[in-house]
Amino acid sequence: MKTYFILLVLILLIGVPGFGQYAPGSPTYSEDYTKVLSKQKIKTVYWIAEGDTTKTSHYNENGQLNKTIFPPADEWSESEWLQYAYNEDGTLHKITYYMDEFDVVEQLFEYDNGILVSSSVLSAEARKYDYKYEDNLLKEIIGNAFFFEESETGEDSIVMEQIELETYNYDPKNRLYEYKFYMYDELYSMMIYEYDNKDRIIMEASYWGEDNEATVSTVNFTYDKKGLLMQHKSINTDEEELITNYAYEKWK
Repeated sequence: MKTYFILLVLILLIGVPGFGQYAPGSPTYSEDYTKVLSKQKIKTVYWIAEGDTTKTSHYNENGQLNKTIFPPADEWSESEWLQYAYNEDGTLHKITYYMDEFDVVEQLFEYDNGILVSSSVLSAEARKYDYKYEDNLLKEIIGNAFFFEESETGEDSIVMEQIELETYNYDPKNRLYEYKFYMYDELYSMMIYEYDNKDRIIMEASYWGEDNEATVSTVNFTYDKKGLLMQHKSINTDEEELITNYAYEKWK
């Protein structure tokens, strides 16, 4: 008998696509966008949808993300947040996810000569991720889960098995144009990206399932003259539209 530990929260908030600053398809976590935030001395970013703040991101003076806070979804829930810690060379060392004061999950990152090679989720729902590159571009993230396997004699042993795969494909300018996420060898979702003449992501289309015929959502991004994200507009298959605006607070 096998019992799998699936950590869906980390998949949704950190892992798709990739992890934090290592997500080539994330407009807000790219190396170039970190430089924009640092240059503009951004301290806090507020994500505002339909008049409510849905997310708050705090940055240090180097433009690195320090903390992300998600407000309570309703009156019965509590705020959740992600805390980021960095190595002396500026690479990400650890992400800590606080679901509440008693439910804490950590993810540690390991490097080889400054290149991210693996990360581990430290909790009962343990995971290990391996990062594969081609020509210095991230091509795959392989996700392994740990589970208990019971033998015929009734003895338990811990076994590691691959259950996830993320793949990244790039255009001739080395910009990510296709991201795929597989679960148990089956295609789970896919994203396609478009860029402006400044190589900034302006459109993200999400697809669901093997046939990729139905677009789950389309997100369009707009920037100001300084390169800061001002708005993203999401439209789902029912033509329902959600607009998220960005408000900024600067370091003094």
